[in-house]
Amino acid sequence: MSELRDAHNGSGTGPDPVESTRRLPLALVYAAGVIAAMGLGKFDVFAVQLQDDLEISLGQVGWVVSAITGISALLGTPAGLWLGRRSMRGTLLTGLWCVAAAGAGGGLVPGLGALLPLRAVEGIGYLMVVIACPTLIVRLSAPHDRGPALALWGTFVPVGLALSTAIGGAVGSVTDWRGWMFVMAALTALPATVLTFTRLGTLAPATLRPSAKHRTARPGNRPLVVLLALGFCMVSLVTVAVFVLIPIFLQRELGYSRADAGAAAGFISLVSVGGGFLIGWLMHRKQGVRPVALGSFLIVIAAWVAFRAGVGPVLFIAGAATISGLNGVMVGLILASVPRLAAESGELGLANGIVTQGGSLGSLLGPPLFNAGVEHWGWHAVGWFSTVGMAVCWLLMAPTVRPSGTASAAPA
Repeated sequence: MSELRDAHNGSGTGPDPVESTRRLPLALVYAAGVIAAMGLGKFDVFAVQLQDDLEISLGQVGWVVSAITGISALLGTPAGLWLGRRSMRGTLLTGLWCVAAAGAGGGLVPGLGALLPLRAVEGIGYLMVVIACPTLIVRLSAPHDRGPALALWGTFVPVGLALSTAIGGAVGSVTDWRGWMFVMAALTALPATVLTFTRLGTLAPATLRPSAKHRTARPGNRPLVVLLALGFCMVSLVTVAVFVLIPIFLQRELGYSRADAGAAAGFISLVSVGGGFLIGWLMHRKQGVRPVALGSFLIVIAAWVAFRAGVGPVLFIAGAATISGLNGVMVGLILASVPRLAAESGELGLANGIVTQGGSLGSLLGPPLFNAGVEHWGWHAVGWFSTVGMAVCWLLMAPTVRPSGTASAAPA
């Protein structure tokens, strides 16, 4: 089948943008991103055990959780520029194998000093995956499907976190955090093996030279890409930290077992998928998205309601699920806006790198910041940090949200 063929592995011009969406390759690319994102939350359910086993503070656990995003936070923009000129299939494959190998090594480490560098190596692989996947999605999607496809791609992190916490909670009943590391390495190796020994999902060439009618650069959009990235930073800082704290709150404050906390946190994370579908549906119908996006301020209210001592399980889960669903809306809106704001098709990799760097910086800083805040000031710190974070987010993002909600992409 033509949509499953690797069209080109070198540089230069490639085929014209696809006229119909390649659904099977898209599903494989999405699955690879979800598997990589599972690494972001693989310590969430084991945070208490990890803290006791390695004799570290909750704040240090936060750095273990977010260290995987450190490389993306530092190198997202140059990596996007450099990787954008290379084979996206090769980039995706290398990233997946890197995550799998470093994850397996993490199960053998004696302490925090050895675990953090391996998490950074995982971060290299993760960066390669998250730059390759959205570029491939754009190239594998018909023009009218790119906005919704990228909005759906925006759910890869919450889906990964949901699977990680749910499966991790179940695995935690039979093994410790080290055994879970080996299980995660094996799971990551599955899509890597499929991509290594098949030609699935390889339609897109390494680089695509923009056609003459799309060579007019729009340099005025580049500051908007930076603003979008900074807004993504604040969204990630708040929501990733909240996702990390959910299983901790369930175990410490509500008395859930590790397995029950993992299952509940997984369910809450999956609510984010509904938000991604909502924003994708609105974009597909070219409905206005600004009112829906402004509803993300409910994240602040939900944070104050859910994360407080004495809250009941129903109210906590409702508040956390609200945060999760609105996270899906925000991330879907941000990622679907990237091709529209890219100055020209040849800069799509760079734009993805800039936005990835912004989101990764927030993911890096959020968990240790929120964890330390909870340690020093209690659970109401979640409400204060969420208030400031979302206010700054909308000051940055307001100029980037198109009132019509359209997300027309530059050609891939």
